[in-house]
Amino acid sequence: MKVLGIDTSTESLGIAIAEDGKLLIGCDKIFGLRHSQDLIPTIKELLKSVSLTIDNIDGFAVAIGPGSFTGLRVGVTTAKALAIVKNKPVVGVPTLDVIAHNAYYYPGTICPIIDAKKGMLYAALYERKAKGLVRKSKYLLLTVEELLKKINKHTLFIGNGIIFYGKIIEKIKKEKAVLAPKRLWLPRSENVAMLGWEELKKGKTDNSFDIIPLYLHSRECNIGK
Repeated sequence: MKVLGIDTSTESLGIAIAEDGKLLIGCDKIFGLRHSQDLIPTIKELLKSVSLTIDNIDGFAVAIGPGSFTGLRVGVTTAKALAIVKNKPVVGVPTLDVIAHNAYYYPGTICPIIDAKKGMLYAALYERKAKGLVRKSKYLLLTVEELLKKINKHTLFIGNGIIFYGKIIEKIKKEKAVLAPKRLWLPRSENVAMLGWEELKKGKTDNSFDIIPLYLHSRECNIGK
């Protein structure tokens, strides 16, 4: 089974294809939120590079956020349209799950953080178990101070929220905080494709007409810096 993964939830645009539990190909580029212009050409280019067409894809996975309001609409709308037109299954993958899997092999608590503007961030807590990463919290929208009150263990923080909150995290948590290197901050499309492949293999799908972005803030589209 070939699954096409799409991520437009941040400034990075990513497309990847997973086949039978392995990554076939992936491409992540920083386009600066020009996703509406670049998504379809990037999909076509990636498929062509491995001698495939969209008809060879058995299912779709898309990062559903939280993240950029405009970017999420582009990715989710495109995945829905492809699934409906091609009559193939589609599954949404939360962006915090995707980022956490950038640090899949970290032995302790993993906390992806995404800037949510206006002094807020999106976050969740994960731990590695025998079956893989397990989310130990809800998907959260809160201040960095509120988040740190929930954390008592040594924790790896990962995500673009480090730009804004890395110093205060280190100041408050000191040796209990580890900040991931910048190369791990953004979601990777290979994780979207692989996590989507795992869900579709289990028979878990979302309704093509009903799948929507994960908006933790009811007025997210109106938030400014």
